[in-house]
Amino acid sequence: MPLFSLLMTVKAPTPSSIIAPFVKSLAKTIVGEGGVVRTVENLGVRRLPMRAKARFADREGNRYFDEGRLVNIRFDTNPATLREVQRIVKLQEAVISETITREKDVSREANVKKMKQNKFFDYHKHKA
Repeated sequence: MPLFSLLMTVKAPTPSSIIAPFVKSLAKTIVGEGGVVRTVENLGVRRLPMRAKARFADREGNRYFDEGRLVNIRFDTNPATLREVQRIVKLQEAVISETITREKDVSREANVKKMKQNKFFDYHKHKA
């Protein structure tokens, strides 16, 4: 399965009591379909490079935001589950924007049979 990275920008005033269950439900969807969630990172509240317009207004009626909380999720999954994850993210009111990219899986480059050629293992340091 290919490795994907989902970077979501969530409205800054959204409490973690809403974000955490949402991310947990995304992880359950991925794992339930045979995928693997590698990392979930809360990158904190950051100033956005340009003002962003949310799909849905918040309770105060704001649709434009200068700050957002960045959440990055790295996971392996199949294309059908990826479309389901995209659908779920688009329906979440707190999400301002999302970007899904396919990443190169460097763990597949590790070759244990040819340790001298493995760039992730210092052969001379561990030589018996």
